[in-house]
Amino acid sequence: AEAERLWNDRHWLADQWPANNGVEERADRRLGTKDDLADLALFWATVVGRREGATAAGRAARERMGVLQEAERLVGPRLIFCRELARLAGLVGDEQAASEYHQRAEKLAPVSGWEHYALGRSDLNFGDLADADAHFRAAVAENPKELWPNFYHARAAYELKQYEEAALAFTVCVVLADGAAWTYYNRGLANARLERAEAARRDFDRALALDPQLADAALDRGLLSYHERRYAEAIADLRRAAAGGADAVAVAYALALCYAAVEDRANAMAQLTALFALDPNHEGGRELADVLRGGESGSQTR
Repeated sequence: AEAERLWNDRHWLADQWPANNGVEERADRRLGTKDDLADLALFWATVVGRREGATAAGRAARERMGVLQEAERLVGPRLIFCRELARLAGLVGDEQAASEYHQRAEKLAPVSGWEHYALGRSDLNFGDLADADAHFRAAVAENPKELWPNFYHARAAYELKQYEEAALAFTVCVVLADGAAWTYYNRGLANARLERAEAARRDFDRALALDPQLADAALDRGLLSYHERRYAEAIADLRRAAAGGADAVAVAYALALCYAAVEDRANAMAQLTALFALDPNHEGGRELADVLRGGESGSQTR
């Protein structure tokens, strides 16, 4: 409702832009205000698309195009608008419009750190990790103290298996959003990938101290404990994760591994039963079941 109200007030917002009188500070303010309106347009276009639902995908795409075309009239040509409009035109089958927007996009470049961030988000949504991270790096270079460009740079680096870079970027997020459990949790994931078990555990501990309901942190701390053969702690955390709504498949398999490691065959098989009800073809689960049915027990790797 608030986004819709703001979008309906877009002309009033545009009237608030400082006049471009050649003074650099006011020109920067003008660009920043245009970025805000462009950001609002992208967000509102997404809301419109979700509101229509999958059964009206074509109508939703056209409505989103209308929002972005209106935003372009207000703030001027932007690479992010052309790219999104080209994609949406393709979705509604307007190949001529899609081609025209692609051609326009080739002549444009990002004009601000915010636009790099928006382009990175778009690339990330379509799985273009390398391009996304290039934009996030540029956004961070422009605005090093902005939380979300740092977060998405860290996320892209993590997906690209650049775990050291991800850990550093998540550390920036810890500083910028001190007291936010998710920042510690994400850094813990990167530290775990770097095999820094103690650092990862500290991060997961801190995340759960800040947010005891953060089930994913309990799950990953439980997995860390499993790999360190701290099975009682692992089982307690995995049970906590299950109660908090963490990935049921991951929890069931991890619990089966833990119970197998402590030679509790009955509970291990019970967890495998729960696992196969969710994922009948789980490869690791099938391998563990074969081991247990063969009378063997012990630790398995995840």
